Amino acid sequence: MDGQDLAHLVVAVALAASAGATMRATDAPPSESLVVTASSLGQKALNDPAAFDFVEALTTEIGQRLAGTEAHKRAVVWAEAKLKAAGLENVHSEPFSFQAWIRGAESVEIVGSVPQHLAVTALGASVATDVNGIEAEISLFRTYDDLLAAAPGSLSGKIAVVTQRMVRTQDGSGYGAANQIRRYGPSEAARRGAVAYLLRSLGTDSHRLPHTGALNYEDGAPRIPAAALAIPDADQLERLTALGPVRIRLLLTPTIQENAPSWNVVGEIKGTERPDEVVLISGHLDSWDLGTGATDDGAGIAIAFGAARLIAGLPQRPRRTTRVVLFGAEEMNFSGAAYAQAHEGETGKIVVAGEADFGARNVYSVQLPRGAADSDFGHTLERIITPLGANVDRRPALGGGDDIRELQKAGVPAVSLRFIDRGAAPDGGRTCSANSPVRASERHLRTSCHGGARQRHDDFSNGGQGIADSWKRARYHQGGNGRLGRGGRGTIEPRATGRQAQSKMKTLALIALLALTSPAAGQDIIGQASVIDGDTIEVHGQRIRLWGIDAPESDQLCRDPIVSHSAADRRRP
Repeated sequence: MDGQDLAHLVVAVALAASAGATMRATDAPPSESLVVTASSLGQKALNDPAAFDFVEALTTEIGQRLAGTEAHKRAVVWAEAKLKAAGLENVHSEPFSFQAWIRGAESVEIVGSVPQHLAVTALGASVATDVNGIEAEISLFRTYDDLLAAAPGSLSGKIAVVTQRMVRTQDGSGYGAANQIRRYGPSEAARRGAVAYLLRSLGTDSHRLPHTGALNYEDGAPRIPAAALAIPDADQLERLTALGPVRIRLLLTPTIQENAPSWNVVGEIKGTERPDEVVLISGHLDSWDLGTGATDDGAGIAIAFGAARLIAGLPQRPRRTTRVVLFGAEEMNFSGAAYAQAHEGETGKIVVAGEADFGARNVYSVQLPRGAADSDFGHTLERIITPLGANVDRRPALGGGDDIRELQKAGVPAVSLRFIDRGAAPDGGRTCSANSPVRASERHLRTSCHGGARQRHDDFSNGGQGIADSWKRARYHQGGNGRLGRGGRGTIEPRATGRQAQSKMKTLALIALLALTSPAAGQDIIGQASVIDGDTIEVHGQRIRLWGIDAPESDQLCRDPIVSHSAADRRRP
């Protein structure tokens, strides 16, 4: 899709903005007037620089935003000011405490007859080595399964190294499939006696900028230092171990701060008819510390921010409240749980939730809450977006983002967007594939992507050029191998990333507004019900399809839209 086509991803935005539009089977299909309104809004979105300007300002004025740092505190104040200036109401920050992890010194050296320095970065939450580091022989495994097959005690006194490659995929699933290597590998290695753990960076690039990301220490296993190797350095260890034993020295000095403060930043657009019912759109304000967090998750919060601006600018505000949440400690897995706990009594009023945390590429599929895809609204949405290369996935959204996982466990429906990533990062924007110091916006956004390329340089000032200068001046080409280079097919315009952020922003706005029509809090229909089939009843001659009940009867799940809990145990006899 080119830039003009991206504008039409919002053709259906206003379908749900009308006070009378819903997704229930008992409602009239969306009107053509609403389609016209949505088209007009789409043109406005195409020319609205809000998302681009938001990311530019955030990465320039704040930079990295690792939770627990002074930079993150400044980002909270900055974000509050931006939400207020955009006209959102009830702007505030909700505090919580967490265990902050702060990066220290980090290095790996091969010792012995072929001394070399390797590029490495500590994994989030890793414990430190002692001040002198750890020197030991490595035990290299080319796959994670090979590590799991190692016998207990077989790695005693050694540093385990897993060099399994991440698979490049269209939708980022390669990252998810490899994530266990980083998350659980340290504990698995420790169970087998290892004194430290290294893995190949979870990415598909070829540069020496190692990728960070959090690990999860498991109960019952020793906590050992863990870090990620740059991909070429992992290749180097494979070659060296083929020649004989390899010994390395690892130094990591991160620190832990108990009960560190963080905040979830919140702003709202109050609904006109049902202001107590909430549609939650979100991203996370924190980032890793090796880059400026432009993609992870500057793009995501810019999308939520821009979507809120679009919604607030409608001639008539939506029926339900739109709430923007900028989560404060997603990378360390704390902010979502803190928010869910603080709003435990409100979950029954959250109609739907979604989080933008996967870059700013093109959407090829939309997953809706269970049952919504087969409603009149779902069919209308698909009719509009199909010519754009996108579709409504018939499978329900199983996940909407890490920060809303606890809300989902409490019964809150979720929306999920599936993205194509063409170019330097076909694995979902989580890697950097340019191996030359270009200053194009495309590459810059990718150099601070999630779990990938936590670049040690300033992502937006490489070579002394600022972000604005980079995005306005640079023009590069997308090479035929899917990497950013000089030559090949497909020109990337200087503001391409801004348009991509607008693309996802507009699509999220579409889903947010569509979700405003969720039947989760519709008007009561009272009367004797007759069962028509597994998911349809009839009351006073009116047939009603039960939204969210389209699984086989033995597996059906009911959720009370008013009471703030999920009745997962209420099953039909």
